[in-house]
Amino acid sequence: MWCGDARLARWSADNGFGVEREYSGDRLDELTPKTSGLYIFEAENHEAYIGISTDLRARLGQHSRLHGDIRAFRVREMAGNPMELRTVERMLVHDAQKNSFILRNREHAMTLTGESVFDDVMPPVEQSAWLRDPAGVNAADLSSPPPYEKNHLAAHAASFARLQQHPRSNEVIDAVGAYLRACVPVPVRTEGTFWTISCFPGSSRARLTCISMAMLETFYVWSPPNEDRLEIRMFVDGSRIPKSRLPRKGDWRRLGPGVKLGPRAHKSAGVHERVVVIDDVSRMSAALAVAGVVDAAAHHALAVMRQRQSNYKISHCPQLAAAATVSADDRETVPVPVQEAVERSTADVILVDGVEDTVADEVPNEVPSAVDSSRQQKKVDKFLRLDSDGSVLRWLGEFIESAVPDSFTDAGVNWGVTCLPSTKSGPGSQRLFTVNVGAMEVAYVRAATKPAGENPTVTVVVSRSALEAESGLSIDELIRDFPSVTFTTHGYVAAGGDDISLTWSLAAPPENIPWRFASAVLVDALRGSRSPYGRYHSPALHKASLETLA
Repeated sequence: MWCGDARLARWSADNGFGVEREYSGDRLDELTPKTSGLYIFEAENHEAYIGISTDLRARLGQHSRLHGDIRAFRVREMAGNPMELRTVERMLVHDAQKNSFILRNREHAMTLTGESVFDDVMPPVEQSAWLRDPAGVNAADLSSPPPYEKNHLAAHAASFARLQQHPRSNEVIDAVGAYLRACVPVPVRTEGTFWTISCFPGSSRARLTCISMAMLETFYVWSPPNEDRLEIRMFVDGSRIPKSRLPRKGDWRRLGPGVKLGPRAHKSAGVHERVVVIDDVSRMSAALAVAGVVDAAAHHALAVMRQRQSNYKISHCPQLAAAATVSADDRETVPVPVQEAVERSTADVILVDGVEDTVADEVPNEVPSAVDSSRQQKKVDKFLRLDSDGSVLRWLGEFIESAVPDSFTDAGVNWGVTCLPSTKSGPGSQRLFTVNVGAMEVAYVRAATKPAGENPTVTVVVSRSALEAESGLSIDELIRDFPSVTFTTHGYVAAGGDDISLTWSLAAPPENIPWRFASAVLVDALRGSRSPYGRYHSPALHKASLETLA
C-alpha cells in the first residue's frame, strides 16, 4: 500500500497546507469551486509539485493529463491576486529545495528532475562520474571541437582580435580555460550548444567575456569602472560550499585572499545559487583551490546545462573557445578557427549578448537627453490619464515581474516597453503600451478611443508548446474550455513557429490558463538578442509599473 513521505507531510503542515487527500475525483470534488490558493501534490515516487490557482479544484484536475502518477494532494486556501500567490509560491519552492525535496517544478527551481536532452550528449552515468572528478573526466574526453560556418567565424573575428590586443589577454584566456577544465562538463563536446562564450558582449560595455548556459551567465570577466583590475564573477551552487564558509551575517563572506562569496544574483537560478567574486584574474587558480569552490561551480554548471541548450549561440566566439583550451605558451603556435580575408574594424561589429546581468557592473548604453526624457514623461502622463483606475499599469508591472526577471539590467537593449506606440490598432482603438523582447512584441494592451481608455483588452504572445505542456491541454481543448479567450497562431520566425497569442478583456482575466509560465518561456528564448525596438523603451513607464507592486 502506498504511503506518503512523512517528512513532506510535516513540511506541508508547517507551511499552512491542509490534510493529505487521495488524488481522486471524489476528493477533488470536496474542494469548493473557484477557490484560490496554493496546492502541493505528491507523486508515487514522492516527487512533489507546488502550484497556485484561482480555482484549485479545476487546476489539480488538469494535472492528471501530464502527471499520471499523482497519489495525494494538499491545499492551502489563500485570497489574493495571481502575483501575490506567485510570490508565496516562489518562497515555498525555494524552501522546499533547501529542505532537499525533489520537485517537478521548472519555474522558480533550478534542479531538473527526470530526463534531459543533455543526457543524449552526456549519459547520466557519465555525469555522476564527472561530478566526482570533473578535471579528470574532462582531460580524458577525446571529443573534437564542433565545426563552424565561415560566416559565424567572420562575425567574431574582430572581437577576438580586439581581446588579443588587450595587455592582459593571456591572463583572461587562461582564467576562462581554468574554469572550463575544472567546472564545465566535457567542454569540448558541449561547446557551442550547451555552453557559449561571448567576447566583448553587447549587454555591458565593461565586460571582456562571458560564459552562458541556458538563459544564465555562469562566469564573466569585467573591468570595474576607474579601477586597474579585471574582476571575475563565477556563479555556483551555494549548497556545496562548506557551511563554515557560508555567511553568518550579511550577504558576503571572505573565502580567501581576494576571493569572497556573495548572495544570489539571478531570480531564475534557484534558491542555492551564489556568486564567487575574484578580485582579479591573477587569482583564478587560488580561487579554484579554495575548498568547495570547484565542486560548487561544477554542480551549478551541470544543473543549468541540463535545463536546456544555451540561448546565446549567435554570440558564441569559437576563436576564444579554442584559445582557452591551450596554454599561453602554445597560443602562438596552435591555430584557432579562422576564415579568409576578414577586414572588419571593431567599430563595425554588432555585438549581441543579452544574459541576465548583475547590478554591480551595469553600464548604461546611452544617456537619454533632457528633451527625450521630457517627451517620454509627457507620454507617461497621458497614459496615466487614460488609465484612470491604474489597472493597466498594474497589469504591466505584474507582467514584467513574472516574464522579464531582473528587468532593469537589459531594458532598452534586449527588451523594452513602449508607451502609447504609434502601432495601428484598428478603428476605434489605440495601444496603451507594447512590450517587445528581441525582434517580437510579446504583450500589449488596447483600449477604446471614444471614450478614451475604456474597455482595455490584453494580448500576450506565449510559447505554444509550453502552454500545452503546462496546462495538459491541446490548443483545441483550450479553445473549447475558454471561450472568453481568443487564440491566434502566427508562426513567427523569431519564435521558431512556437508561438500563439491570447487575447482577453482586462476586466475578465482567464483562470487556470498557465499563460504566465508559457510567456516566460518565450521571453527567455527571445531575450538573447538585441531588440530593434529597444530605443523606444520608456524608463518612466517601466519604473512606474513596478512601483504598483510595492
